[in-house]
Amino acid sequence: MKTMFYMMDSIDHLINPEFYDKAKACDFSVVTSMAMKEALENNGAKHVYHILQGVDPKQFHPVEGVEKKYDVIFIGQRTSKRDVIIGSLLDAGITVACYGPGWADNAYGEDFNNACAGGKILLAINNTDSDQDSFSDRILRYMATGGCVVTEYSKGLESYFKNDSELCWPEAGEMIDLIKYLLKNPEAMKRIAEAGHQRVLKDYTWDKVAEKIMNIIKEVKPYG
Repeated sequence: MKTMFYMMDSIDHLINPEFYDKAKACDFSVVTSMAMKEALENNGAKHVYHILQGVDPKQFHPVEGVEKKYDVIFIGQRTSKRDVIIGSLLDAGITVACYGPGWADNAYGEDFNNACAGGKILLAINNTDSDQDSFSDRILRYMATGGCVVTEYSKGLESYFKNDSELCWPEAGEMIDLIKYLLKNPEAMKRIAEAGHQRVLKDYTWDKVAEKIMNIIKEVKPYG
């Protein structure tokens, strides 16, 4: 029997030394950010694999016939950083609807898909430092709904997606300019949304994650 330690959170959650102990006690570990992989390896864990968290296309999917009332949709917990970014968009005349803890409305289950369908652009804002190789799985969920995704940059993002092709991330300080450009170019938004949707279905569903883990199980020798 082989044992696996599976960690889907960011490195910020490694405040408990028991996490390191569990990883070292298992035959192998699977984590969803490169920053987490490096942290576990630096603390003695072996056979640590980085695999992006998957998305379920039956749960997160496009919804047709919903009016796109807003320029931008943001889904995620409200923080002071996110308040500043959302405020700058509103000040620039960009219409925004926000969902999640701390905002007026939440968007869980099918409401997530309906909320995404109501925006021309789906915005992702990091809850970790941008110099960490880590980003939220909400990006994948956005893409699975068939939306045009704009995300704040995080280290290594280009290792998983093609910028300006499958989703977009701006240079520092250019978020507003990028969003305004896309809003004026609906064909570009449509192209990016479709390419991102197809990329998720091809490479980042849970069955793809399961395939990778099954291959690891075959290769890794148990401790002892």
